Amino acid sequence: MYLLNPDGTGKEEALEQPIMEALGNYPSSWSPDGQILLFDHQDKAGKSSIWVLPFNGARKPSTFVESQFNSQMGQFSPDGHWVAYVSGDSGMDEVYVAPFPGPGARVQVSSGGGSEPRWRRDGQELFYLSPELKMMAAQITTTAGALRVGSVRTLFVVTPIGGVSGYLYDVTADGQKFIISQDFEHTSTVPLTIVTNWAAELRK
Repeated sequence: MYLLNPDGTGKEEALEQPIMEALGNYPSSWSPDGQILLFDHQDKAGKSSIWVLPFNGARKPSTFVESQFNSQMGQFSPDGHWVAYVSGDSGMDEVYVAPFPGPGARVQVSSGGGSEPRWRRDGQELFYLSPELKMMAAQITTTAGALRVGSVRTLFVVTPIGGVSGYLYDVTADGQKFIISQDFEHTSTVPLTIVTNWAAELRK
């Protein structure tokens, strides 16, 4: 992993440390104050876990979610108090939310599978992809330090470009527009037929 100014100025800074040696480390989310980086740590056996790299003090990385199953794609909530992530410990990938930095119980968001969580800027909605590549939107409420999942609805179906790694999409802050790596060549579309002067046809 490297750190670089977004305008390309300055020198890139390597963030790898001996404790982080693995098949790969993949940055996934900044905390709102820019002081903490979440990243997926894939060990030499290929198992993924979610780690935290603080940017103050000694910058010592530590684990946030680690088990015998893969955990990945951590995303800070807009207020920095929660992390949405994907874990396969139920037998399939599901989206969960856990308090940050903890402790506290996690809450399951998806049902029947889910991946690639993204927050709306106000923290009241969480988007994710279902196994059928449907874009899902879950209502989120937080009161007195507790998080609850409300209704979950389908927004649309995604047809991604093959071979794309990482996230297939991003969403605007208001949750109204999506940027997606979409495969239009193989997208099934229904032809649109426009009939003009249809009243004249009725008189025949």
